[in-house]
Amino acid sequence: MAIKESYVHGTPNWIDISSSNLEAAKDFYTAVLGWEYEDRPLPDGGVYVMVMKNGKSVAGMSQAGEQNMGMADVWNMYIAVDDADAATAAAVEAGATAMFPPMDVMDQGRMSFIQDPVGAFVGLWQGNAHKGAEVVNEHGCFVWSEVVTEDTDKAFEFYKSLGLTGVSQPMGEGEPYTGFMVGENMVCGTMKPPMDGVPPHWHIYFAVDDCEAAVAAAKAAGGSVVNGPFDTPVGPMAVLGSPEGTTFSVMQMAQM
Repeated sequence: MAIKESYVHGTPNWIDISSSNLEAAKDFYTAVLGWEYEDRPLPDGGVYVMVMKNGKSVAGMSQAGEQNMGMADVWNMYIAVDDADAATAAAVEAGATAMFPPMDVMDQGRMSFIQDPVGAFVGLWQGNAHKGAEVVNEHGCFVWSEVVTEDTDKAFEFYKSLGLTGVSQPMGEGEPYTGFMVGENMVCGTMKPPMDGVPPHWHIYFAVDDCEAAVAAAKAAGGSVVNGPFDTPVGPMAVLGSPEGTTFSVMQMAQM
């Protein structure tokens, strides 16, 4: 199991979703990814659901409410930062809009939520008791993310403000893929949308042991197949949709 106890500044470290139908979403992701859940009460009376694997946190879920500003049923990605206030200020100076200013989340950490200059939303998380996902790169766990935008050059320039650098790599017969680096490690990337009309967003990938099985499970659970399965240099992949319309990808990594 790939256990994570800390995250370097600039590294994606958490994902969560506010669902318009939380119980239905739980059932769907359990069918596709084998998830288990732990409900954690919030001070305001709500519940934040921790997605668990063997007692370790994988992702988060909650019931969407008015505070979600129409952003329900979208997977949110968070980037680890050493100082949420300083990182938010640097992001705004680089052209981002602060949707939520830095705020403490109980003893778990300090966070803000921004919209980057290409229009994608992303959270900045300064971990305290909660550093981020405790398990990654395993079946049912977060494995990759990328900002989807027509202006990948602009995205590349912006994310330098969060300590990311970039490198282009050939991807089959298509145009080069731009990966974001933290030190010597590629941690996420950016790519152009696969079709017209796709708004800028951070797209989330989950690792699976068997891509074909995950696709079949998604269809049986009332989801949809947006694209795939198809082969890639890193392994079979498919883009899926939940019954609530959330889009995400599953990736059967070649080394798994």
